[in-house]
Order: sequence, then C-alpha cells, then structure tokens
Amino acid sequence: NARKKAATIPDKPESNKLFEAERAEIFREYDEVKYHQMHDPPVHFLIAAYDGVDKATKVLSIRGVSAEEIHLPHYEIGNGAKAARLYFAESMQGVKPSSLTMPELAFHTSCAFMKSSIEAGVGGTPHMVLVSEKQARSLDNAALAALTNTCGYFLAGALTKNEAQRFARAIVQLDAEANDAGAHDSPRPKIEELTSELCGRLKTTTHDFVSATLPLSVIYRRVNHSTQ
Repeated sequence: NARKKAATIPDKPESNKLFEAERAEIFREYDEVKYHQMHDPPVHFLIAAYDGVDKATKVLSIRGVSAEEIHLPHYEIGNGAKAARLYFAESMQGVKPSSLTMPELAFHTSCAFMKSSIEAGVGGTPHMVLVSEKQARSLDNAALAALTNTCGYFLAGALTKNEAQRFARAIVQLDAEANDAGAHDSPRPKIEELTSELCGRLKTTTHDFVSATLPLSVIYRRVNHSTQ
C-alpha cells in the first residue's frame, strides 16, 4: 500500500520521500504493537502445580515477558474476575482455604466460576485440575459440567448449600475412584446416575446436565420460569 501510494506521485524524489515516511510509520506502529504485546498482553496465563521440594502448591502468573509467583489463596483473571472475587469475599470471610478439603475447594471454585458467568460476554467451557502432593489430574468434563451446573442451581436458590456440597463430595470421590482404577471408559454413565435425582427436581435432563456448563444467567431464567 505504501508503494502504491508513492507511485501516484510522478516526481521520483518526492515519491521516494513519501514511501520512506509511510514505511517508517508502518514500523513505528508495528514496534508499538509488539511492545504492548510484551508488557500488557491480551492473554494472561496462570500455572498451578505442587512443588515437591518445598512441599507446597505454587501459582505463577505469566503475562508477556514477566512471570511472578502469586502468594494469595485465590487469584482471579479475565472478564468475570470481579464477580468471582465478590463471591469469595461474601462466602469465605474468616475461612482459611488451607483448611478446606478438595471437594470443598472444588465447590467454592465452581461457585466462583458460575458467579463470573453472570456478566455479559463471560462463558465458555471450564476446566478444573485437582492438585495434590501425589498428582495433578483434570476433572472429567462430564463431572465438571455436573458440578458447575449444580453450583449454578444452588446460587439461583433451587438447591441448598448442603445439597450442592454433598454433590461436590460425590463427584470428586467418583472421579478419584475412576482415576485410581485407571479405567479407560468414561465415568459419564455413573455421573448421569448420580445426577438423575437432582435433574428430576430441577426439571432438566441428565444429558443436558452433564454435557455443558450453563451460564448462570440462563440458570436464573430457568429457575424463575419454573417457579412462576
């Protein structure tokens, strides 16, 4: 485009002058974009893993060329961070995360994720990794969908906290048993069986419940519609 613009000027020195100016501006814009990508990048990564030497779980925040260790019990990123942070502030005052069991952590994390999905533009497929001194394993997709949807219905008032936490314990236990057995078959049939009673009360199907995580705004509409 710079060459085409310069070619419209018949005077060769003026044409070359315009081309050099256009090229300099293109490189200036390119350098500016690369600078922002390095120092204020659009993508923010978190790495969480168990440190076998220090015997502790560690979290690293990576943005562009910078990496720093996070010394907080929870650290939210992304468009729904404010809503997720508000959930922790309201629900976990005075609670030490280190005192919570794996199912309790999974429950609160799922609630915070669901809370974040109430904001416009926030959604997608969640992923959860359970980290312990023995291993780090990804929670099965069907199990995670069932857990997050259960927490969503709890936040919408359709389930009690005890019911949602009891379900979280069952899901984590079921996933651990499948992992210990080294089974190659999906635990989805057992998860559907576990959710069948809840689905009957919530007027949804087990297929919908374990297939995908619904945004909290959708769950609110479903609950409000069913109570009218």
